[in-house]
Amino acid sequence: MSRYHVATTAVAAAPIDAVWARVADITTWSQWGQWDETTRLHEGVPAPDGVGALRQYRRGRRTHVEEVVAFEAPRRLAYEVRSGFPVRDYHAEVTLEPVGGGTRIRWVADFDGTNPVTGWVIEKALRRFFPATARGLARAAEADTSSG
Repeated sequence: MSRYHVATTAVAAAPIDAVWARVADITTWSQWGQWDETTRLHEGVPAPDGVGALRQYRRGRRTHVEEVVAFEAPRRLAYEVRSGFPVRDYHAEVTLEPVGGGTRIRWVADFDGTNPVTGWVIEKALRRFFPATARGLARAAEADTSSG
């Protein structure tokens, strides 16, 4: 079975704390990401969105659940798919790094497909999804800092 890797980078003209505030709060992801609804099913440590938090994403009729496996404010959030996504061993990380007066956002995922066709299709979709999502995160953090 093939291992797939998808990565993207975006830069926000906003400080790292503003970007982290969006990344750390799952209830905001549907505001800047490409999901119809994002909800917390179970709190983690630190509460509410830290390690162990279970988060559900809905896009159309499809839902999947992810678990937070690393929560290192304000630099790194890692999560793994637990159900609803046709992949195996899906691990993703969002890392933030201050650059100049802004923040570099790096979003990376590695996974195995449930079969070669499914893996290839998911990889192709994520290669479009991740850049748009990272740009949406950057824009939301920038709007937060310009309005407040």
